[in-house]
Amino acid sequence: MLHYTLAGIGLRRAAPAAIRAVAAACSIPVPVFTATPPRPTSTKIPRTGLRQNNHARRWSSTVATPDAHSAFSTNHYERTCPCGRITSDHVGQRVQLVGWVESIRKLSSDLVFIPLRDGYGKCQLVLRGGNDAVWSALDSLSIESVVYVEGVVAKRPEKDVLGNDNYEVEVDALELVNKADRLPVHLFSKDPLPSEDVRLKYRYLDLRRPALQHNLRARSTALHALRTVFLTHDFVEIETPTLFKTTPEGAREFLVPTRRAGHFYALTQSPQQYKQLLMAAGMDRYFQVARCYRDEDQRADRQPEFTQIDVEMTLATPTKMKQVIEECMHETVQAVLGKALPATPFPSFSYEHVMNAYGSDKPDVRFGLEIQQWKNEYLPADMRETHVIDVLHVPQAQVGTVSNSVLKKWSSEAKKHGVFVIKVKDDRHPNLPFLAHPLPDSVAMGDVLCLAMRPAVARGGSTPMGKWRTQLIQHLALTPSTDLAFLWVEEFPLFTPTALDDKPTHAIGQAGTTKSAWTATHHPFTAPHPDHVHLLRDNPGAVMGQHYDLVLNGFEIGGGSIRIHDARLQQYVFEVLGMDEAQTARFAHLLDALRFGCPPHGGIALGLDRLMAVLLGAPSIRDVIAFPKSSGAELMVESPSRVDAAQLAEYAIQVVEPAATK
Repeated sequence: MLHYTLAGIGLRRAAPAAIRAVAAACSIPVPVFTATPPRPTSTKIPRTGLRQNNHARRWSSTVATPDAHSAFSTNHYERTCPCGRITSDHVGQRVQLVGWVESIRKLSSDLVFIPLRDGYGKCQLVLRGGNDAVWSALDSLSIESVVYVEGVVAKRPEKDVLGNDNYEVEVDALELVNKADRLPVHLFSKDPLPSEDVRLKYRYLDLRRPALQHNLRARSTALHALRTVFLTHDFVEIETPTLFKTTPEGAREFLVPTRRAGHFYALTQSPQQYKQLLMAAGMDRYFQVARCYRDEDQRADRQPEFTQIDVEMTLATPTKMKQVIEECMHETVQAVLGKALPATPFPSFSYEHVMNAYGSDKPDVRFGLEIQQWKNEYLPADMRETHVIDVLHVPQAQVGTVSNSVLKKWSSEAKKHGVFVIKVKDDRHPNLPFLAHPLPDSVAMGDVLCLAMRPAVARGGSTPMGKWRTQLIQHLALTPSTDLAFLWVEEFPLFTPTALDDKPTHAIGQAGTTKSAWTATHHPFTAPHPDHVHLLRDNPGAVMGQHYDLVLNGFEIGGGSIRIHDARLQQYVFEVLGMDEAQTARFAHLLDALRFGCPPHGGIALGLDRLMAVLLGAPSIRDVIAFPKSSGAELMVESPSRVDAAQLAEYAIQVVEPAATK
């Protein structure tokens, strides 16, 4: 059945003759034209368990039933341009627009202003009295309803211009396309935003906000820039499987059951092994916008599923790979932010340097505040060969006047990291258990010192002082020297002592799965430095790997390395990591590919979510992902969810509920 809604809209004022003829021939009632669509009748249905309260999903208890004079509308609509792209060229012209009603401001009985918004921005609609069809349609409008309007563009009076909103549309035709029910969240008022969990529950509404619209469009722009660079350099975009097998690469995996009892896929943590196999296959240069999955504890910068820009190249060297990636960053920053990065190569630091100077393997160098090391006479005699004292020296001019209460608060926070905070007074020899020498002359009255003792050789991702330095920068409200500080960190140790590693307990080299004291610092496929191969057997802790990590403003946004391309060396590294024969067999496909003539190669993976969050200044990567998880769950669709017994039986799975804790 046909149904049209008319509110004085151009060509919709009369039913075409052809439609009337067909209607008559088929004994179909002639379509009824009204200024507002007739309300459908309702039929009561029983309540179900789906009805929820508060911010949960609100289910309708009625269903619409078409009567003889109405049907559901499936009209098509055209627009002259998006709401946010009206320019001076449109002034005086008639336009057609479709968008959401952001608010309704009735200034008088014959003057109404409506901000109309779409995915490109918004414009102001002006509705004046005298048009009965438009005025009657106003009665049906609600906030966030979708409407179609026609009108003439005019330049706004100078006194009414707000920001870039220079134009308005004098509306002479309005049609309600889809009326919005009362919203469970209010996102466009001046009130503070609802909690993140509530916004994630109604993510499709949250995504209407201009900030998130901008983020997702910027993400698309970045992907286009990245693809352009790779294709210019003869990289081939290749998709690799998501369903893989379980291998102990370092992160906890998501398992996918199959109907073969006891057999599971594992979702890929990354395409690491597939891209190395592509190098063995002769693809030479590969990239992919890859979906990756890791069952990790959730933090602000982590998601169980995420996107990385995966890259691999035959005959790669660290220099070659860095040149390509730096070009990618230059083009991405230009495309997304409209800024040109300095033409000089990104600075490169050794792992040892950044751990000593900043206490982190992903340092934010924009604030200075470098850590010093006090050695020898400053330490007790029995510790001088094995330990150092990390010192953050903040001159009085930089720290300002710090009250005793603030200093006490800092001291309490720092002690959680094993750091002592003192303000220098008359006593030149503070009573600290590890300080065996008076303070040096470079330390003046009123300065603040942060001190912590640690092993002379730093390992892991951060030191106690490095963690405190990050907090102290916030306390001091230091101004960054630049908006974007890209840098490379290289010369990582190939292996990390198992006791200092934070990978899950089933990862390679972890206690409980192997007898090895070592775990792979990055992953077990990284090649050792050519000059250190001879140290693998007797001194693996001294072996440096051919790693290169890309850091931006204190965040690791990329990690790569030159790979092992010799099967014998790869197997030997597995042995150093304590892998037994059964564990090694899980990598048989890779070892075979290396044996059959695999060229030297290397690669990198860039974290797209994290890169975009840093570039756009988003507080969380959830703000640059369309449908993110929160604490491992997607609140909007309520996943993960339970499955019924029949599905479990089909996969031969029995659920064992955890014992209740007392």
